Amino acid sequence: MPGLDKTVVKEIEWSSAIKNIAVDSRTDFILSPHLDVIYREKGGELIQQLCSALTSGSYEPQLPMTISVPKKGILTRPGSILLPQDRLLYQGLVEDMLPQIESQFDRNIAFSHIPSDKDGELFKPSHECWGQFQEQIESICGNNAFVLQCDVANFFETLPQHNLINALEGCGSRTEAVRLLEKVLSIFRQKSSQGIIQGVYPSDVLGNFYLTDFDANFSLANLASARYVDDIYVGFPDELQAKTYLNSMVEDLRKVGLSLNPDKTKITQASDLLFEQKEVDLLFDAARDELDSIKDFVEEGGYGFQGDWINSDDVEAALDEDDEIELLAVRSLIDFVYESEDQAEKIDRFCLPYLRASGDDYGVERAFNGLISRPHLTRLYFSYLNHFAKINLDVQNRIEELIRKNGFHLDYQKMYYMAGVLPCESVDARTVRHVTTWFNSPMVGSATRAIAAIFIAKFGTARDRRAIRAKYDNEDPYVRAAILYSAQYFISAEKATMRTAWKGHSEINSLIASAI
Repeated sequence: MPGLDKTVVKEIEWSSAIKNIAVDSRTDFILSPHLDVIYREKGGELIQQLCSALTSGSYEPQLPMTISVPKKGILTRPGSILLPQDRLLYQGLVEDMLPQIESQFDRNIAFSHIPSDKDGELFKPSHECWGQFQEQIESICGNNAFVLQCDVANFFETLPQHNLINALEGCGSRTEAVRLLEKVLSIFRQKSSQGIIQGVYPSDVLGNFYLTDFDANFSLANLASARYVDDIYVGFPDELQAKTYLNSMVEDLRKVGLSLNPDKTKITQASDLLFEQKEVDLLFDAARDELDSIKDFVEEGGYGFQGDWINSDDVEAALDEDDEIELLAVRSLIDFVYESEDQAEKIDRFCLPYLRASGDDYGVERAFNGLISRPHLTRLYFSYLNHFAKINLDVQNRIEELIRKNGFHLDYQKMYYMAGVLPCESVDARTVRHVTTWFNSPMVGSATRAIAAIFIAKFGTARDRRAIRAKYDNEDPYVRAAILYSAQYFISAEKATMRTAWKGHSEINSLIASAI
């Protein structure tokens, strides 16, 4: 594998890249605490390893760790993470190109992944960007009779690497960095020239950048548009013009190796789309307005709230502050009888992060129900539930019962169900035994088995931990690294033995051994 010129290696801001990876890993599809500890604790040593390999020409990228992530419906998509050196290189190369990449954006059209200048924040908060995107859609609807709404089919999986590389060179990115990026992208996709991995910051940036030519096409045609990654809205004065433009857009996409998703491409009357986009906001505003009016009524000596959305006890208990009124309005959305699955998903995405930030467990039942009916939101539900599992034994017990019931089929789900109780102090021995069957199963992938090893080491008996330790020699390097990371749950003598015996097996192991 060709290296990278020493001058370029020195000029890339690897320390910044390490800090940003530590932030980005919070939203990874695959949970990997044994790799996260490297970014948090041993970033300097990782930089030295990579820079040495690049300047000596000995760097060899590895295949990413990939898992099937549920999509809405019954299909899945691939979600990936990279091993530490590869992730650092990918991050560093794309950050080096970021000024040239960002210069190609019209941020009045493209609202996804807007770089942030705040420390510890890669992009501006997604809810702010999404809010601006929604405002632009409202503007489009207000000035047009029809809106073309479309989505690129399997965007990240089909994006042509060669076209992407040409576009990066064309916008003035450093040639040496672009050429090395071209090589590693191909290897990450097993020598395929089509597609980039999904789920990490650099891919988000590159995918967003690839569609900037279409933003420019909309502007040149004097069409109002809005885009969030590959989710595109374009306004038209009449339906015929929308259909005509759609046909030419399909042809343009074919020329660059892409196609539209037929299930998500439609021409809609602007008035209908406007209601659809503002649906949850309108429900929230209605709830808040109703609560505001009843607040005045109660203060005037009324007899309590008799509305349909929440009960009077909740209102009378929390009428003093505006933030409490907002919390009650969010609760009312949780109780709202939704009319469609799309509406239910919007409500969950809107409400659960708010309730989690407020430390409010009102959405617990909603989250448990969602795990069954909307598995594509598994990560959202557990980001909420695991906050309460460590302080509410009933929530913990219910998650453990679901683990033992095993009523799901994807490794991705197994991984997040385990993570749901991983912050707890202890778990039922029956749960450990069930997770052990996952760890021992050849049908369960490495990404999930790695979490199982850590789970068993933390919650199991001394015999369980010894059984995990004995499996080390028969595992792939990724699971081996997780077993080494789990040494922190062993007694001191065993921990020291594991570190000494295994730290020399790989560069990843040496960093983990040092970190723990």
